[in-house]
Amino acid sequence: MVYRREDGPLKLVCYVDGDWLADYGNGWDNRKCTTGYALIMCGAAVSWRSFKQQRVSGSSTESEYYSLWAATREVMHTRRQMKECGFEQFEPTVVNEDNQATKRLSEDVVESTRTRHWDKEYHQIREEFERGTILVTYCDTTLNAADVLTKALSEPIHNRHTNVLCGLDWDADHDIVYQRSLPKDRRSSWGGKELDERYDKKMGTEKSEEADQGTSVLTVKGASEPQVPVVQVKGVSEPLEGLKYALGTCTTKGAISGVTHKAR
Repeated sequence: MVYRREDGPLKLVCYVDGDWLADYGNGWDNRKCTTGYALIMCGAAVSWRSFKQQRVSGSSTESEYYSLWAATREVMHTRRQMKECGFEQFEPTVVNEDNQATKRLSEDVVESTRTRHWDKEYHQIREEFERGTILVTYCDTTLNAADVLTKALSEPIHNRHTNVLCGLDWDADHDIVYQRSLPKDRRSSWGGKELDERYDKKMGTEKSEEADQGTSVLTVKGASEPQVPVVQVKGVSEPLEGLKYALGTCTTKGAISGVTHKAR
């Protein structure tokens, strides 16, 4: 498992899936579907589960909806734990679901002959949606990492999902936050180059700002060079030229005490 730092506050993401007639089973387990979900934080799974459902589902939507209900309860528990630890989630937790009908049922009250027999406790999902606890979004099956927890898959898809759950899909060489935390001798070639460019750009910006805030010079139209300000002090035969001079207190006779002047 590879966990990594993230910019900003900790963010919880959930993947959930339920299979449909993928396993005939045996005995009293016959034709029961499998639920799988995983909660991702800091780049890898922090909670996951795969289990046989308690009853036979009459459709794939029912199986998916039951799985979403189980995942919602786990999200509620995890969010409560994070709040107690000082990492309260102020935004809804995104739940990735690969069934459009399940997404619709979690948001609206849609009663029909195919859903009215469902246990009312399953509809707790709608309440949590209205409270802003979860936000169900559609996710393509090939991108749903929880799919690997419910059924056997082809090797490429299996490896893709397990990499997401284990945090192995992270490209550390091109993660600027991670590269910044490393010593210079351990950074990748891209990370070192990118950080150097950002540093040079930052220093150039700071120098430009300092130049803009510095002392400005006077220019006279038609003159080839900037004109140096001239200060004429009463009692002094020659004017004081230049910008760097310090005046002390003047006496009644016109003498100047504490004058520093660099002649050109």
